[in-house]
Amino acid sequence: MRRRRQRQKRKERMRLTDVWDHFVSEAHGRPKLALADERDVTVDILQQMGMPRSQAARTLQSSWVAHLKATTAPFELKHSAAWLARFETDTPKMRNALYFLFDRLDFCDTR
Repeated sequence: MRRRRQRQKRKERMRLTDVWDHFVSEAHGRPKLALADERDVTVDILQQMGMPRSQAARTLQSSWVAHLKATTAPFELKHSAAWLARFETDTPKMRNALYFLFDRLDFCDTR
């Protein structure tokens, strides 16, 4: 905690509440307008606010991972039912073709 405070005083670190305050101030003090803004947040935008590049990149990466966790449905077996049914019908065809090829090669090899 102390180290973070010292880095913040030296402007080597920026709190996320400061970033939020900056977005709200750009929306003239209206948080709903700040949330409705469709502008992509990039490392460059965060750097313009005063955040160091490494912190900005790390923050965006971790927020993207958290977003994917929250929005991606977990894997369930029912999602792969169509693929498994196709796999079940294609496997015997491939097996039969392989046996046929083996028989033909064996026949040609013994002549």
